[in-house]
Amino acid sequence: MQHVRRLDSNQPRIDPEVRSRILIVDDVATNRFVLRSLLSKPDHQVLEAEDGEQALECIDRTPLDLVVLDILMPGISGLEVLQKIRKSYSDSELPVLMLSVNDSIDDVVKALETGANDYVTRPFDYTVLTTRINNLIAYKQTQDTIRESHATLENRIAERTNDLVQANRILRNEVIERKTGRRASQDKPGTVSHAV
Repeated sequence: MQHVRRLDSNQPRIDPEVRSRILIVDDVATNRFVLRSLLSKPDHQVLEAEDGEQALECIDRTPLDLVVLDILMPGISGLEVLQKIRKSYSDSELPVLMLSVNDSIDDVVKALETGANDYVTRPFDYTVLTTRINNLIAYKQTQDTIRESHATLENRIAERTNDLVQANRILRNEVIERKTGRRASQDKPGTVSHAV
């Protein structure tokens, strides 16, 4: 069962059987086809966008585990899309793998400094690319688990702190009541104090 959906005006369906959602962004249909064929597995849902605008729309409305982003595109370039992604998502919240035919060190460094998690040049080795993609998905999902555990721990701490504050308030009130009760009994006429 393949989970491949082209980006259209309707919001992509979320399939509970899918382990990861990958967005391929490339203006060349053949490149998207090759990547889709490579990444289509039963536990992956592969979405496609043919330009930066479509990519940003998809990112805004669909939870994703990875964006595979071409650098050279008409309109909004891959680097501009990456900059916009990084304004909303950290590199662990939404990993981005840049793809390009440019293999100059300057291009690689610029992409990485802009916030790309990884950079692969075309033509690429299928095994290397799939390994890098799987590593980025695993990284993202591990970070998600850590964030969820952190949030759960924070909630438990808040609950326990609230419980302790309430218990402390109850004890303080009991102490005040006992002190007030002793004073009242000591102030009654005919009461003998047993103080030593």
